[in-house]
Amino acid sequence: MTKQRILRWMEACIVLGIGFVLIVGILYKSGVMKSGYHFLDDHEVVRMEMAFEAGADFGEQLNAWVQNDLHWRFRPLYWAERVTGGYLFGADMLLWNLYTAVKGILAFALLYYVARYLGHNRIISTLFPCIIMFGAQFTPWYRSANQENTGLLLVALVLFLITGQYAKKKFSCPVYNVLIIVSTILCGLIKESFAMCIPAFMALKYWLEYCNECKNAGEEENVSFVTVFKNNWWTYVVMLVVGIADLACIMFLVGVDNVSYAGFQAETPLIDYVNGISNSLTVYLKWYTLFGAMIIFIVIMCRQLLEKRYAKQYIGFGLIGFYIIGIQLVAHAKSLMWERYIIPCIIGYGMVFVLLGYELFRKHVFQRRVYTVILVLLLMLEVPVAYDKACAWAYDGQMIAQYFQCILDNSTSEDMILCAFSDEELNLSSDCWLEAHGRANVEYYQGDTINADTYAVVTCYTGQVPGIVTVLEATGEASYSVCEYMSYAVIVLD
Repeated sequence: MTKQRILRWMEACIVLGIGFVLIVGILYKSGVMKSGYHFLDDHEVVRMEMAFEAGADFGEQLNAWVQNDLHWRFRPLYWAERVTGGYLFGADMLLWNLYTAVKGILAFALLYYVARYLGHNRIISTLFPCIIMFGAQFTPWYRSANQENTGLLLVALVLFLITGQYAKKKFSCPVYNVLIIVSTILCGLIKESFAMCIPAFMALKYWLEYCNECKNAGEEENVSFVTVFKNNWWTYVVMLVVGIADLACIMFLVGVDNVSYAGFQAETPLIDYVNGISNSLTVYLKWYTLFGAMIIFIVIMCRQLLEKRYAKQYIGFGLIGFYIIGIQLVAHAKSLMWERYIIPCIIGYGMVFVLLGYELFRKHVFQRRVYTVILVLLLMLEVPVAYDKACAWAYDGQMIAQYFQCILDNSTSEDMILCAFSDEELNLSSDCWLEAHGRANVEYYQGDTINADTYAVVTCYTGQVPGIVTVLEATGEASYSVCEYMSYAVIVLD
């Protein structure tokens, strides 16, 4: 093995090690790894585990979950992964958390190599995945039940293949092109927001090949856009067909108005969407917006230092990044862009303000160092947010575990339990967990009277306790005690 190859393997191991230390370090230190069951979506794997233990067929389960979701969302790959995980891991949340951490480490490494393949040094290549992954958008790595962790991994894979092809000058290599197409297809199937990145993938592959042709041709010759397209026309056509097919499924098969808090509804005034974009930028993306504006100001002030001959290449790369940012802002105009929804917008941000911004000052030492310091400051502001949110998630898991233990301690398998959360998902999540642990007699509160003689316990939010108690007392004398676990309460009826 040559010295150069040894160094490459060492670099790969170091990058994976950095990803491991950062991601697993936060998850372990915060307590997320052993935080157990959470109300948000973990009930799905409990249902899957129960179904498989009862002898359900894997294919039937997969088809049922995918078909059910297609009535209102376009996430077939997410459900394929979820059902497969349910078959392999069951409802063991530690295994799910480990699996999610592995995806995070791989995504970190792939994003690092995206920057390296584009010619950046190791510092910028490390900052690129850090700024993309660590901040309020760290949610996918401590909450395993979401589409963004696999989505980011797939985006990282597509970008890794495209930039790797550029670095090795293998634009017509069938293996690369087929892998790019396959990973693009998978990315489009994970969630609607990632399907909207497909035009950016196609544009980036084309633009990098175009820039390479311009570099080879020299300053005196003009490179034809059509000629570059013809070199790999079949790859672009297939990617275009994939993007159109995904868009058609989203618009005509699933629809864009089935989710009340997201998408687009005819009855929603346009100003609401405008305000949503504004709030995303000024509230949830506050520091990213501020630093982005600062970077744009610096570029304008130092524009005389930029190499004019590469202006066209820079503009093209910047437009691709801004497309990703813009399309995500529009898509999340109603639901707003917070926590995990910042992904994949933050990928476009990283492309523009980390990679392109640094590239503009590559030949100017002072400006380059100042730029690096700015990126480090941005990261320093966001990393504590990631850790704090992971700690809050872990604590929530601890409270939920105590909440369920209280129910088990104060009921038997024959007792009736009433779930009265104002959020229907918490009622469903409680019901699933209790059924799996021998408490199958669960009813949901419908807003009417509550007979204290019928139920052993009533569950609700802590803030709902006074109202539930009032309903109980209205039906006669009721003896009860209240156990509170942060936001969750268990009313034990004597």
